[in-house]
Amino acid sequence: MEEVITNLAANGGPLGVIAAGVVYLIIYIQRKQTSEKRNDDTAKLKEQIDELKEELNKEKTEKQLLQKDVAYLLNETTGIKEDIKEMKNTLNTMALALERIASKYDDK
Repeated sequence: MEEVITNLAANGGPLGVIAAGVVYLIIYIQRKQTSEKRNDDTAKLKEQIDELKEELNKEKTEKQLLQKDVAYLLNETTGIKEDIKEMKNTLNTMALALERIASKYDDK
């Protein structure tokens, strides 16, 4: 690119110098526009990344809270299961005792 501008300026005389200046100006403006657009795109992407990071952190917090809730519920369920087993054993014992009592009355 610079070689083209140098050749235009060196070999084209005054018209070449003007053409080189115009080409340089066009290239400069295009590069500046491209740079501004790229910077805008980068800023937008960084903003989106920040929003996604914030959302991810919220989701992680929610997950941790849910894990604590599940652990608590599992512990509670385990205790309830043990209580139910004890009640079942007590009811079985009572049923056997009632059968013995009933069999004594049946024999008479």
